[in-house]
Amino acid sequence: MEVFRGTTPVPLTAGKLRVLLATLLLGANRTVPFDTLVDRLWGENPPPSARNTVHVYTMRLRRALGDGPDGTPLVRTRPNGYALEVAPGRLDVAAFHELLERARKAHTTGDAVEESALLTEALALWQGPPLLDVPSDSLQRGAAPRLADERLHALERWAEVELRLGRHAEIVGELDALTREHPLRERLWAALMLALSRSGRTGEALAAYRRVRRLFRDEMGIDPGEHVDRVHQMVLTGNAVSGRAEPRAPGTGRGPWEVKPFQLPPAPRCFVGRAGPVRSLAELLAPRAYGRGGTPGEAMPVGIVTGQPGVGKTTLALHVAHQVRARFPDGQLYVNLQGHCRAAPLAPSVALGRCLRALGLPAHQVPADEEERVGLYRSLLADRRVLVLLDDAADPRQVRPLLPGDPGCAVIVTSRDDLRGLSAIEGGHRLRLAPMTDEESVALLTGLLGPARADAEPGAVRALAAECARLPLALRIAAANVDALPQTRVAHYVDVLRSRGRLAHLVSPGDEEAAVRAAFDLSYRRLSEPAATLFARLSLVPGPDFAGPAAGVLMDRSPAGAGPLLDTLVSANLVSAGSGGRFRIHDLLGEYAAARAEGDAGAPAARARLFAFYLGTARAAAELLRPRARRPPPPAPAAPAAAGGPVRPMDEAEALDWLDSELPNLVASARRALDMGTLAHAWRLADALRGYFTSRGHGAEGLAVCDAALAAARRAGDERAEASVLGLMGDIHFLFSRYEEADRCHSRSLEISRRTGDVSGQADSLFNLGLANVHLGRPGHSIRYQEEALTLARRAGDVDAQALALHHIGIAELLSTRPGLGLRRQEQALALSRRAGNGATLCQALAGTGIVAWFQGDLAAALAAFSECLELARRLGNPHLENNALSHLSGTRCDAGDYEQAATDAGQAIGLSRWTRERVHEAAALEALATVRRCTGDTTAALTDYHRALGLAREIHFGYGEVRVLTSLIEAYRADGRPARALYYGRQALGRIRATGLLLSRTRAFAGIAHAHLDLGDEPRAVRYAERALELARRHGQRLVMARTLYVYGLAQQALHGPEAALPHWRAALAVFEELGVPERRRLGELVAA
Repeated sequence: MEVFRGTTPVPLTAGKLRVLLATLLLGANRTVPFDTLVDRLWGENPPPSARNTVHVYTMRLRRALGDGPDGTPLVRTRPNGYALEVAPGRLDVAAFHELLERARKAHTTGDAVEESALLTEALALWQGPPLLDVPSDSLQRGAAPRLADERLHALERWAEVELRLGRHAEIVGELDALTREHPLRERLWAALMLALSRSGRTGEALAAYRRVRRLFRDEMGIDPGEHVDRVHQMVLTGNAVSGRAEPRAPGTGRGPWEVKPFQLPPAPRCFVGRAGPVRSLAELLAPRAYGRGGTPGEAMPVGIVTGQPGVGKTTLALHVAHQVRARFPDGQLYVNLQGHCRAAPLAPSVALGRCLRALGLPAHQVPADEEERVGLYRSLLADRRVLVLLDDAADPRQVRPLLPGDPGCAVIVTSRDDLRGLSAIEGGHRLRLAPMTDEESVALLTGLLGPARADAEPGAVRALAAECARLPLALRIAAANVDALPQTRVAHYVDVLRSRGRLAHLVSPGDEEAAVRAAFDLSYRRLSEPAATLFARLSLVPGPDFAGPAAGVLMDRSPAGAGPLLDTLVSANLVSAGSGGRFRIHDLLGEYAAARAEGDAGAPAARARLFAFYLGTARAAAELLRPRARRPPPPAPAAPAAAGGPVRPMDEAEALDWLDSELPNLVASARRALDMGTLAHAWRLADALRGYFTSRGHGAEGLAVCDAALAAARRAGDERAEASVLGLMGDIHFLFSRYEEADRCHSRSLEISRRTGDVSGQADSLFNLGLANVHLGRPGHSIRYQEEALTLARRAGDVDAQALALHHIGIAELLSTRPGLGLRRQEQALALSRRAGNGATLCQALAGTGIVAWFQGDLAAALAAFSECLELARRLGNPHLENNALSHLSGTRCDAGDYEQAATDAGQAIGLSRWTRERVHEAAALEALATVRRCTGDTTAALTDYHRALGLAREIHFGYGEVRVLTSLIEAYRADGRPARALYYGRQALGRIRATGLLLSRTRAFAGIAHAHLDLGDEPRAVRYAERALELARRHGQRLVMARTLYVYGLAQQALHGPEAALPHWRAALAVFEELGVPERRRLGELVAA
């Protein structure tokens, strides 16, 4: 509960006073009896002196609130109680009820647009749960739940109206949040399902139904009601009406579904038998045709292939996947989940990131949050036919986020685990794979050895199948061994297998895995010494696969020198060749190889070379992508150099391809370094990949590396490394708009860098703290940090860093009411950035120069700067800088009266910001578009966009954006004929300005408040606020705001003293309007002439 006298907050810290005020406000302008007041204050246990104590509390409340406009107390004594007199528009709960009544009337007349606007305005009054800080059990049991229920009814009605207006895509996020906040409100669930379905996200709509049905059954033992069920049937039958797709930002390259993934590894050679399992799995996966997806109401097929190691799960899955791939024309995804290999199981979030990129989503557009990745993944797969193969799953939790929601898709999962949870909840069909039959085993060996050789020794072939326990992996390896010895009889190989395999391992009868190990033994012994060494050392690869150069490094050879050894291992079925020149080793073979590597004296040096190769090549590739990355801490003792050294990619495309391909190994190597005690590798890798993680959309993987690197640095006691890693974590959080987290990470990094005397680290931390704080709405803090960073940059002679610091100081100075100093700083930044030759820095300096000129009303200079900035950003291919330029161009062109181009700029900025997922830019672009709509008379749409921008700014703690939108809402509600609401937002704006220190925004706020008071007929207050606005505008050189305020001031003087009193102020305003060429000059010119 908040109380204001004018725009000044009235502090009421005593709980009983808050209870008394809340009770009187709920009965505003009516007598509230003593009995009610006593009940609200003390409940069932009032003190004996309750009545007298009520009098005392009331006197204290009167003093706090003061008198009304007529000089009489606001709290008035009545014969049997008290009454609080509240003028119209002064109480938010009364305004809420009034707006709901107006919305009901709009509904009866069929005016959905007006109803939506009124409901949006009514709901915008809510700042949290009702009476949250009022300590009264009576109120919390009665009034608070009633008010909360009224809000929920209004929310439900708002959602239904928005759906009727076709705004389904825009409200999905809010409805999803509301269903999580109020999970038992069926109308909200129904609205969410409709919104998802009409947005082309049918799978997610059906998933929402499954979620609510499961929730109701768990919580209450019943199914959802008829309303939810009816919507469910609409979605299933296609009667929910598809919505239009949101257009992709222009010039952003190929988008999702222009790229169709075909990621399946090659089909297995010589597949025989398994007729029953193949038929069962293929029939399960075949979707019956229904448009683009599956039949509505049909569950998405999920086939789960389980069984012991080496039984052929992946081989069967790949065989069937290739057999049915024509039925999935929109693509096939393949993900190795690493559930049982030496590397850590793949996190669902990382797997989702790979899938989204495979589906054509640019890396920087992939969300950071796992739930957002799941939603986007399912949205992209909605109404499509895509086959997803999830190989080697650890457990159901790893699989669930990767399940599409559309019945037209299908999933194959392989796992040693039986994944019962996936069968029970998601309806997966389990297929437990047993070892092959005798006939199938013989058929496989015949196909691998050739009919002539197999038919010559049928008994020996059967014996070989039995010795291999009819496991396909063992059979293939044994066949490769026999095939490599064309002069050796199969029977002789069986004798060797029996003598050296099972006896060597002292196996018990029925120990099937021992048969595999025996086959491994014989294959391993057949290898040349170099090939055997490479095979053992492949267990040192930290991730799920590898490329040829890594094999060369392990052997201290060139990639070409290791090629023949790899060919030998592939021929022996010990290594599998995949697509794109990458290789993989089966998890059982990996375990076997790891055991062999324990006896290799050269393994530690090989691992050191491999990790040095990863680090060196990653650093070279990352420098090609972003040369200005922070340098690592002082080097540790050098690792042994690999033959040929790191691979140096030839160009940016090759660098990016290498990093994307090796990312799983790079992440795994950081984690493995922590376990092995080679701690420096983890933080050096994090530092080398700083630019890659922050500019290529791999923030989630970056944070995973940072977690390992931070633990390694702390375990090693290396504070400089710890500071470096914390800085990278802060950078990633900043990109995700987590400004508070960024501030914490950079503050800790700065503290450590100061203690260790790391000047470069201090400069980085100070600069980034300045950025975080200006976004948090703390320009004073930002200036202090950036000034110190500037000092360090000057000492180091870093011209580019100086230009950046000066630019950000200029912005913060402007926001802190020092635009003259801000302009000088921007001019210095512009000159330095032109000298340094860094296009991105120059772009930011141009934007800063334009911002200061815009604030000062120099629209021509602002347009020139922003236009040059936009051209340069597009030439650089930098969507972040382009976004910034477009939003500012829109605002400047709107002030200049070029509304059509301003709307185009704002629309492009919104599309681009959603494409790049930069929520700060989206909030700014929404505010710009809303302002264009307000200026062109579409106040309903303007208010909707303003409130969306306000919600977004508050969600991400974007202080400047919140203040700007609140100030704009004053003008919007005035234009909509609701000056009382304008004053409400004026109070909010002034409160946030005081809290954030964004003092330059006071000028616009005071001017808007003055105009609102004038609309309400309160000319004296209008004059007072206008005079304060004029004083600030003149002091800060805000000419356009000054001229607009002079117009309002003239109106107030006209109302008080007649037209002659207004003319001097209007003439002064007109002179500025004409000089700037803004559209107001025509209207005011006519007024002065009249």
